[in-house]
Amino acid sequence: MAVRRARVLVIDDDPYMGKLLARILEPEYEIVVATSALEALDYVAMGDKFELVLCDVMMPQMTGMAFYERIGAVAPELLKKVVFMTGGAFTPSAEAFLQQGFIQIIEKPFPPLPELRAVIRKHIGRLGRYS
Repeated sequence: MAVRRARVLVIDDDPYMGKLLARILEPEYEIVVATSALEALDYVAMGDKFELVLCDVMMPQMTGMAFYERIGAVAPELLKKVVFMTGGAFTPSAEAFLQQGFIQIIEKPFPPLPELRAVIRKHIGRLGRYS
């Protein structure tokens, strides 16, 4: 019987970054890339399930913070599965948001590949078994 790979939603307005993360993570995980938070919300609203969401903080149209607030209304079970990616919080509200203790963060530039993969495995493992 084939084991299902965990699904990871990557949200980044830089298409290159989404492709890079997909290339890095696809050997272990099923990756879905969205180039906007609005596109990501559409996936979730259509019923797509994810074990982890990697979300850029600063994006045009809808920030990662706004996505986090909206996802709470659409799929509250995803709130604990969001890990933010940031190269720096550029607004006072973004900095305050990221300083909340429950927010998970991966800093850009990313750590070396083995470390990045370990961080992703840790977050998926922390969430328990998936089916």
